[in-house]
Amino acid sequence: PAQALADLEQYLERAPQAGNRAEVVELVAGLQAQQAGLAGPELSPGGALLALADLPAGFEVIPPQQLGLVDGSEAGQGLTIERSFAFGQRQPFELVWGFATPFPAQIYADPAARLEQLLGSFLTGLEAGVQAEQTVLPVPAALGQAAAGLSATFTVDGKPTRLDALHFQAGITEGYIFAMYAATEPPAAPASELAVQLHQRLASAGE
Repeated sequence: PAQALADLEQYLERAPQAGNRAEVVELVAGLQAQQAGLAGPELSPGGALLALADLPAGFEVIPPQQLGLVDGSEAGQGLTIERSFAFGQRQPFELVWGFATPFPAQIYADPAARLEQLLGSFLTGLEAGVQAEQTVLPVPAALGQAAAGLSATFTVDGKPTRLDALHFQAGITEGYIFAMYAATEPPAAPASELAVQLHQRLASAGE
């Protein structure tokens, strides 16, 4: 992929007026995203990203900004996004995204209530909040006692859809992860499994 990317970039430089330029530009962008995912998780003192290699084949990197996730911006409920990530699969449809945020100065007693408010804001953005049916999502023991999980089922374009959400604490950092997929199919990348990986990396980054 690295050599193919270099060749295509050189082609764009030499043939700026090529009739197939748009297609080549799109291909270059895809290869760049693929390389970014294969490079491994990006670690920083405050958080860690999941990598494309952590997901099953068929997923692609999605710029988090396309989902409104901008590092350093507010995510609602007093949360500041420190690091974010997003991945998507076309067939069958599945969208995975999440972020890490510094542990808030004001401690809250009920993590599930905070997650419910955040999940509600996402559902409102999807215009599915009124019709959504929410249930408790089992939380892996590895995420600790301060973790919470919720699942919402709703309809998008006449298709039953499910959105799973998990929240956990790892040292001085909190992690949030979401997975949206067709309710008629099991998820290819369950949010609970990805949350465990993210928790481990956030905990390691904070040591």
